[in-house]
Amino acid sequence: MSEAGNTEELNLGCDEAGEDCFGKVITYGGKSAIAGGLVGSAEGCFLSPVPNSTTPMLVRALGLIARRSMLFGIAGGSFGAGACLSAGIRDKDDHLNAAVGGALVGSVFGFKNRSWGLGIGLAVGFAFIMGTIKYRFGTYIPPLPLTSAKDRRGPPPLDQASNGD
Repeated sequence: MSEAGNTEELNLGCDEAGEDCFGKVITYGGKSAIAGGLVGSAEGCFLSPVPNSTTPMLVRALGLIARRSMLFGIAGGSFGAGACLSAGIRDKDDHLNAAVGGALVGSVFGFKNRSWGLGIGLAVGFAFIMGTIKYRFGTYIPPLPLTSAKDRRGPPPLDQASNGD
């Protein structure tokens, strides 16, 4: 068996239509799960004590963090899958792919709450928001900067910065 030897970087912006969908699902899902963990930890800080509860507050807070991480991770992964598969089927990368991904995000929250009305409303809302962001800015707005080390520009070296000769 030979190794593939593919050293290309993972393209996180869905620039190519339908390329590396699995990588995009993992990337969007992972970053969303991290964001969900942060939301869950912030929410866990404000938990009110339950009278006569045998479960310690810390255990309840950790459960809340885990549930929020899972929910946000599934939502982010479904966005990545929907946008990438739509781009692959349509052979173009435009705002409609982001709208499909946004609709899947809304449906995840509807399934979680077992509400058709909420799911349809959030699907339409997220589809509109994500499609508008993609249409307006031409790309997704990543939660973390996606620059590589060679693209980062730091201060100029000292010998170039000084003009006193």
